[in-house]
Amino acid sequence: SFVRIFLNATTIDGYNPYRISRAGVDWEVPEPENPWSNIGYWSDHQIIYLSRLMELLGLQHPDRLAEMARSEHFTHADVPYRLATYAELLADPNNSVTFEGDRHARAMARVAAVGGDGRLLTRADGSLATANLSEKLLILVIAKLVNFVPEGGIWMNTQRPEWNDANNALVGRGLSVVTVAHLHRFLGLMERIVEDLPLTLTEALASAIDSVTETLSEAERVLRASDDQLAAHLRRRVMDQLGDAGTAYRAASADGGTGRMVTIDRTQLRNLLSVSRRWMARTVRLNRRHDGLYHSYNTLVLGDGTARIDHLDEMLEGQVAVLDSGVLDEVDVDQLLEALPNSRLYRADVRSYQLYPEPPIPTFLERNTIQRADWAENPLFRALIEHDDRSLIVVDDDGEAHFAAGLRNANDVRDALTRIAAVEDFADLVDSDGDAVLETFESVFRHAWYTGRSSSFFAYEGVGSVYWHMVSKLVLAIREQLDAALCSAQPDPTRVQRLRAAYEQVRSGLGYRKSSHEYGAFPHDPYSHTPAGKGARQPGMTGQVKEDLLARWADCGLGYAHGRIRVDGSAPGDGDWATEPGELRYVAVDGRESRVEVPVDGLGLTIAQTPVVLRRCAAGTGHPVGEQHIAVLGPGGTILEQLSGHVLSAKSSAAVMSRSGTISCIEVTCYR
Repeated sequence: SFVRIFLNATTIDGYNPYRISRAGVDWEVPEPENPWSNIGYWSDHQIIYLSRLMELLGLQHPDRLAEMARSEHFTHADVPYRLATYAELLADPNNSVTFEGDRHARAMARVAAVGGDGRLLTRADGSLATANLSEKLLILVIAKLVNFVPEGGIWMNTQRPEWNDANNALVGRGLSVVTVAHLHRFLGLMERIVEDLPLTLTEALASAIDSVTETLSEAERVLRASDDQLAAHLRRRVMDQLGDAGTAYRAASADGGTGRMVTIDRTQLRNLLSVSRRWMARTVRLNRRHDGLYHSYNTLVLGDGTARIDHLDEMLEGQVAVLDSGVLDEVDVDQLLEALPNSRLYRADVRSYQLYPEPPIPTFLERNTIQRADWAENPLFRALIEHDDRSLIVVDDDGEAHFAAGLRNANDVRDALTRIAAVEDFADLVDSDGDAVLETFESVFRHAWYTGRSSSFFAYEGVGSVYWHMVSKLVLAIREQLDAALCSAQPDPTRVQRLRAAYEQVRSGLGYRKSSHEYGAFPHDPYSHTPAGKGARQPGMTGQVKEDLLARWADCGLGYAHGRIRVDGSAPGDGDWATEPGELRYVAVDGRESRVEVPVDGLGLTIAQTPVVLRRCAAGTGHPVGEQHIAVLGPGGTILEQLSGHVLSAKSSAAVMSRSGTISCIEVTCYR
């Protein structure tokens, strides 16, 4: 399964390789002559994609994860990167991954000898290092938690950003609320399968679980006593303890996972999952903005024993992640969906949502101007001006003050302060007011707010761009909320209508719902983005396609439940039903092109190359609203099975999913 492939490719320190191909896992290698070359790990992919694969596996084959937990062992990708220790991260969070050339060479020698398996981690005797399902899943969880900054997010410190790599300048100082939201959902999934997980782990991993659980539990006890947000020094203490636990785990597992195995108590596992999930939920809730949206990313400001959180502007990515997270209740979901079209993220000209709004951009002459209060009330600044020392501050003919032209960043300012402190008249002033100078420098240039391409590009994933992949992620997130409302024990018709309206509002902005003139391209082709003032750009098979497929199946009421196929005729909207007779053309299981008639008020689609034809009828005497009947047809139209409700039998579901060819069509009649 895809879950097995995914887990076999993750590393022993909890990250994914660059890609997987027929040749096996692959990683990036430094190319000094290539200015675009880089190495590192995207820090969100391990959680969001694995979570969705596992959820789908659980719906289609409910017992499969338990079987994998009992009988299967997994491998680790041997990516030749060494992650920095926590102390090294504090010293330089932008230089956190070291490429180990000797280790890469050994892996390539193994590849030459045995093929793709040579890229996997081996023991001293040359055998593959293996792990059980619990180890593989918990390594991923621990890798995130040891980088958790309470109430701020997951510290992005592996030299790569996340899904949206236009935020590349956030690396090293960015905190991801997005990954916190995804992790909350993943931890909920693990809580549901915890009884199936084996309890034998490496001693290194068991120790990390104990350390992380105790740290988060103690922080929770402090919060209960204060009933407030963590102070900056307490947040730093938690962050330090988690970071040290991560360093200890990586050092102890450097032997390839050959350390002593121990058995933990299931209560220990439950405690880790529950306390971690509570912290993720708290962090999401505390990142609610005044306008009803949620912060996507924050920045980490480290001081002397403190960790402060600063917020960035709104981004679409965070809203999608929070909708997906499972943190929000119905009221919170409704409020977020109401806030979105009224926010700066909405672009009325394309009836859709941009990744981030265009910020106010100062002119060139406005950029390097220090507010009068910031320099006039700083004794060091005043002394430098009085002595006509222009190494740090310059006053122009109009009386406006500016930082010296040669100062590029905070390190240059620190160097200047060091030189100034060597002058006896200024030494005490540098001690007392130097930190204020650095704070003023940041307030003028706002380097901590710079996110990379998303702050400076006006195309691709840049400022003012609609990035269609993320819009499709939003469509799918709202679709899941709508389906949850439809499937609740007592659906609220008013709320269902409200969710359907929100869903249709976002879906109507997609390319296939527009004319070629309005879209600026062929409407049914996938395009990357639509910049401000232009049509769709950059055609290609983007990631948008997978979300559109998932959403379209949900639009048509197709899904899985407890290992069976589920068809819900209440799911399609009014615009999805045929207004005139037609036919569905498809490629059957035997490879032949086939067709089936679709009547007025009908809908045709396929699942595993088996046609499903839905037909809606008006409710009336003997057929109340919501009633549904399913007929499973065999070759020649013979009725193999007739059912009431929304779910096929286990036998019919298995026949369809295995592409047995014994079922020719599934007919669904629903009353509305």
